[in-house]
Amino acid sequence: MSSGHWAGVVETRRERAVFLTVVVVCVVGALAVAASGTVAGENTALQAENNDSSPPSLHSAEKVNTTAVNITLVDDTGIQRNSIAAGDFLLTAGKISHVRAKTVGSNATVTVVLKEPIQADKLTVGLSSASNITDINGTQIAVDEGESVTVTGMDGVPPDVLGTDVTDALGGPAKIEFRFDEQLETLDVEISGPENVTLDLDDFENPRANQYVMEYEPPESGKYAVSLEQATDTAGNNATFSIVRNIEADRSGPNAVIGLDFGASAGVNVTLDGSQSSGERLTYRWDFGDGTTDSGERVVHEFTPKQHTVTLTVEDEFGNTDVDQLELNLTDGLDSGESVVPENETTGPVVIIDRDNAGGSQSSLVSVTGTLADERLNIGTVNHSKPPLLKRDAITLDRLSILPTVSTSFSVALSAVGAGAVLDGAADNETAVGGFTLLSDLRPAEIAGVEFTFSIDSERLETLDISPEDIELRRNVDGEWTHLDTTTVNETDSQYQFNATTPGFSRFGIVATTPTTDETDRENGTGTDNGTDTGSTTIQVTDARVETPEIEAGDTARVTATVENSGEQTGRFRAGLELNGSVSNTTAVDVAAGDTETVTFSPRLNESGSVAVAVNGTTAGTVTVQATTGNESGGEDEFEVSEELFSVIDVSLNESSIAPGDTVLVDGSVRNDGEESANFIAELAVDGEVVDTSEVPQVPGGAAIPVTFTRQFNETGTYNISISGNQSQSQLEVGQSGGPLSFLPLGFLPLGILPLGLLQTVVTFVGIPLVTVYLLLKSVAFYLGY
Repeated sequence: MSSGHWAGVVETRRERAVFLTVVVVCVVGALAVAASGTVAGENTALQAENNDSSPPSLHSAEKVNTTAVNITLVDDTGIQRNSIAAGDFLLTAGKISHVRAKTVGSNATVTVVLKEPIQADKLTVGLSSASNITDINGTQIAVDEGESVTVTGMDGVPPDVLGTDVTDALGGPAKIEFRFDEQLETLDVEISGPENVTLDLDDFENPRANQYVMEYEPPESGKYAVSLEQATDTAGNNATFSIVRNIEADRSGPNAVIGLDFGASAGVNVTLDGSQSSGERLTYRWDFGDGTTDSGERVVHEFTPKQHTVTLTVEDEFGNTDVDQLELNLTDGLDSGESVVPENETTGPVVIIDRDNAGGSQSSLVSVTGTLADERLNIGTVNHSKPPLLKRDAITLDRLSILPTVSTSFSVALSAVGAGAVLDGAADNETAVGGFTLLSDLRPAEIAGVEFTFSIDSERLETLDISPEDIELRRNVDGEWTHLDTTTVNETDSQYQFNATTPGFSRFGIVATTPTTDETDRENGTGTDNGTDTGSTTIQVTDARVETPEIEAGDTARVTATVENSGEQTGRFRAGLELNGSVSNTTAVDVAAGDTETVTFSPRLNESGSVAVAVNGTTAGTVTVQATTGNESGGEDEFEVSEELFSVIDVSLNESSIAPGDTVLVDGSVRNDGEESANFIAELAVDGEVVDTSEVPQVPGGAAIPVTFTRQFNETGTYNISISGNQSQSQLEVGQSGGPLSFLPLGFLPLGILPLGLLQTVVTFVGIPLVTVYLLLKSVAFYLGY
């Protein structure tokens, strides 16, 4: 082949190569231009995308003082300071006064100033749904992320007293109680009076949150002042007070009183009763004078037929004691050589009456020496020239007229009982009024008969709506009641006097045979609560006590009574509280067979003076009502508002749908429908389970205060959110999170730190064009044979 031919071939190849090179260069140039334009556009878009995906955010918070916190906002490019306002933030407690913002590099520090200190230790700051905080590129802060920051140590409110309760020390310790609106770190209480004492927090028990209780035992009787001086909460906030409460202390010791209650006993079996002894938490020790002893409030003892000295010693919990003695003469009379003061002033038998109270007693002992057979012996008087033999409530035993069948000496023990003790002697349509028990060492054959003279106050009969003609004395022998002929012998403006004759001594009941109203039965415990017969007529009041012997006018007294069922089946009993002889209140109680129940009355007494108190005729004691002296404490009045007066309204979520790991703000308002300011503890519940609480202090009466909770949710699902039982208007949906590369199995990589949008752009607009150019050049080289 000629050189000219090769030259042509080479020239042709050169032209082709040049042509292809030009084509490649043009293509690459076009691609480069396109790529550069696209990349530039993508860079701009990428920058915008990066700015949009990284808006300003809440970073941290730091306490400045109890009314200010510093909030740090972070951003990559810079935050517009003038876009920050107070309305951009939400608080879990307190209200915002104003904010101050300053930029530090691309970030910003915002000082949030509160209107006043808050009581909560933690303060959480979140973003309002209307927040307009933006960076210099105009990217707005993401309010749907539920971001929040929390600071601690913000409690700047001193503790406040919600209430006080101080009781008197009458025979026992005084109870001192203070209730605060928060937990305390220190407490200072001063007691002044016969003893000066300083109490601190260690002296008090803390049985419930914010309640501090202790028992103070005054060393001696007198008036004491309890002064609350100061208290410090757990945050170190101190409050001083001028609250004073007074204590009346009675440490004079108990008073022992021996009473006689023989029931249906006979012979020398005697029941001794110490229930009339005064004092709190007493123990009873009996010495019967024959070498034997016993303990308990009521005891039964069988004496030998001679004279005995019975001694009762009572002791309270402080070790104070008192002693009472009773000379019990169970002989055939007094020794002829003994010097006595006779009750009767005529010649004949010598009568000595030992009363347990000079003005009229509930028990007494009569000793008679030298009585003659078939000669009537009158003991007592019918004209009230001397004290009655017995007196209980509105009933008196004035005289006994005894006709012995033998010449002898003897003793008679007498005891007055209330209506409750003789209920078994009254039928369902009758009313028990009261009764007596008489025990003597005279044998039944030595008595021809006994005439009773007894009186009942007119007011008592009027209260019970009973006519004097319906009064009847009944006698119980071996468990059976017999009717005794009873007549009215005298009538005055204040009393009716009756006579009745009995063949011997025993247990006696005074009964109204025809009560005019069913209400009378109910007031005296003889009927049932529903007007039907319970089948048990052996329920009675065996003891009654006044627990508050002194109160101020307008206060409530406390009266307790023991109701005993000595029958064989459960029955219902209506106990009636009597104030100065008038029934003021009744209550029904079911008492099991052989059991006892305690009933309590709390009458409010508004008028000063002394009030005689009884329960179904059983004397409870006297309440002394003192005129109101006003508020001597000089302190603040107590107030308490029941939580039933609170409600939570307008519960809402700032977002109804979030991704796992995000937080949501739960807003609501606590409304106090009462009249006084009070504290409230709001409870955040998720699906009915309480997960957080927030104290809302001093909610004004008739007003509402906002409350906000912040809660993070890490698990997907649908949740019901409520505050103190009030559910939010919408449920919370926590869904799956995603991303541009979520379809890739890259869960093991820390892709969260990579700019995935930028990576995708580089691969698309740089990597792919370079690979394309490389393949084109490789094809050209292969075509040219290189």
